[in-house]
Amino acid sequence: MLLILGIMSLIALVAGALVRVDASEAAVVPEPPIRTHVHSLKSGSNPDDPPSSSAAVPWRAHFFAVPGSDGTSLFVSTGQMAELDAAVTAEARVVGQAWRRHSMTYSTEENAYETLISGIFVPGTLTDEGEIALTAALDSGDTLDTGPIHFRRFFVPTTGAAPIVSGDNNLEMTLTDDSLPVDAYALVMTANSVPGPMPLGHQLVGQPYSVRASGAIITSTRPMLLKLFYTDTTLGDLDPHTLSVLQWDPVSMEWDDSGGNLDDVIENSVSTTTDRFTVYTLMSTIYWRDAFNDFTGLSEWDHVSVLLPDGELVLDGLAYTGAATSRPITPTVSIDCWGHVYFTKTVPAGTSLTVDVLSADGTALLSDMTSGADLAAIDPIAYPRIELRAMLSTDDPAHSARLDEWMVTWQPKLYEAYLPLVFKGMEQMTANGFGLETVGKGSPSF
Repeated sequence: MLLILGIMSLIALVAGALVRVDASEAAVVPEPPIRTHVHSLKSGSNPDDPPSSSAAVPWRAHFFAVPGSDGTSLFVSTGQMAELDAAVTAEARVVGQAWRRHSMTYSTEENAYETLISGIFVPGTLTDEGEIALTAALDSGDTLDTGPIHFRRFFVPTTGAAPIVSGDNNLEMTLTDDSLPVDAYALVMTANSVPGPMPLGHQLVGQPYSVRASGAIITSTRPMLLKLFYTDTTLGDLDPHTLSVLQWDPVSMEWDDSGGNLDDVIENSVSTTTDRFTVYTLMSTIYWRDAFNDFTGLSEWDHVSVLLPDGELVLDGLAYTGAATSRPITPTVSIDCWGHVYFTKTVPAGTSLTVDVLSADGTALLSDMTSGADLAAIDPIAYPRIELRAMLSTDDPAHSARLDEWMVTWQPKLYEAYLPLVFKGMEQMTANGFGLETVGKGSPSF
């Protein structure tokens, strides 16, 4: 699946921060971090009592947890980050238990804070639920706090495994028999933030999720079915036909586009297959795609049908001609230019199928396109939205050409971001959505 990765230029400024979208847009000066009251987790407290509250700075550090293969322990690690002048701790509990507090140590090999919490689980339980939180007590006296993040742990036998479902029910992973080499445990949690920058022009839809397996199992032996759900609220004004499942590659430190089949009628979900345990999320992408799983991607159709479960657009049984027009395709971000049109079709002898590009008022801009054709000639200012039209014909109604899917891409504008920079003596530190990153060691100022 096509995935166009943009390059974000990060330029430090000595005083304050600016975010430049393009020359025509006004600069935005972000406000300083907001100090709020968040829960302070106390080890040994009654789990039914609400935690005490203290002033802290919300910490958007990415972290994940891996269940131990012994059935009792939990390994907690941050994403890659620079070492802080701070005491970093992990606090965790299973529902019905007291909080357990463990100091985290910095691994120079992994460039991450890590700790092992022993005895938190009872071995053999099929499902456990709990919470994890990270805090960092800075030399400045400030405390960074992620707040409690919910998790679920599942026992996953090699055969007959139940689906792995997140606490908010918006992630569902189904394993077939023998997907894992041995009986194992799997843990799913809502990620506090994404582990790395999103591709240019992409937008998060809902939450990212981390799914990890015990016993150093990184991949499955058979494909696993992954389904992510969205709501009208999380989707907002975005077109569901721009949605795709992306998964994080910790080796390349990039997002991989896994595509996905859209079910916008019954479930509001996107499903795909994966063989990797990692971080997954739904994103609105820089392309629009319809695989004809239903009629939601069409605005008009005449004498055509959608064949299920294969997802093919074909002529009605007795029709000699037919046509279908996509819903208006509108990029979700500002774009430099339209990209390309792609489609997959099958045209038996005696049939025909052509694809045209239309303006929003139905005027043909480009006719009888070939798959992969360049759309750069279409001015995105004059035509901020376009449509696709398929025209089908046959000499014999018993045979029809078939359109399996079609897609339009675009090139988003290159955004230049300026992150806040703080000097403490000769040391520098920036704060961003992926935690705190330092150049050398230092203490952040807020």
